[in-house]
Amino acid sequence: MAAALSLLAAPISRGAPVPRGTISGEVAIVRASLRAAPPIDQVVVYLEDAPALDEMPKGPFEMAQADKSFAPPLLIVPVGATVAFPNRDGFYHNVFSPTPDAKFDLGLYRGGIAKTVTLEKPGVVSVYCNIHEQMSGNVLVVPNPYYARVGGNGRFQIQRVPRGTWHAVVWSPFGTPGRETVQVEPGKEAQLRLTIRQRSSDERHLNKEGKEYQPYSHVSR
Repeated sequence: MAAALSLLAAPISRGAPVPRGTISGEVAIVRASLRAAPPIDQVVVYLEDAPALDEMPKGPFEMAQADKSFAPPLLIVPVGATVAFPNRDGFYHNVFSPTPDAKFDLGLYRGGIAKTVTLEKPGVVSVYCNIHEQMSGNVLVVPNPYYARVGGNGRFQIQRVPRGTWHAVVWSPFGTPGRETVQVEPGKEAQLRLTIRQRSSDERHLNKEGKEYQPYSHVSR
């Protein structure tokens, strides 16, 4: 799927005006039993196969390390974006990603230093620290500007969508993605209802060597 999406990432040359429409809707979250409600601000709806007919978001893009966490925990960037990972803690971090087609390892670096990664393919890039197991972030790399974060009321709206039949994906780090087909007509508002199910437990991850995490070493103090 990533290969197909990457073909759509480059803006198409503008000729005659392209008829546009709007997608509006809501996301229903099915909570897992005995779990706290997940953060709604980390739910995103995006079109995975619409062409990029409008300008993509501009940087700079940044996911900082602060207080042994990633800030923000979810970052949305266009294909080809360069993301900075500044260390704002007073100790070392080792940012890495095991995601296929986006794997990277920035190595150990102390506070006050930033390292960068360029993300060339669409999809979700999981980001971790090789020292601090609790640190987990996600970079959603999108092939077009037609996406929206879900509001506190569970609703979203995507404007200026080109006419056509597209696939809308609802994604969040706490649940299984959902996917629906949506038909966009010029000057009209398509309604869409999506569902995402919260996982019964948090997903565990291994360190950059594919092994279980060990107690903090001297570099983390």
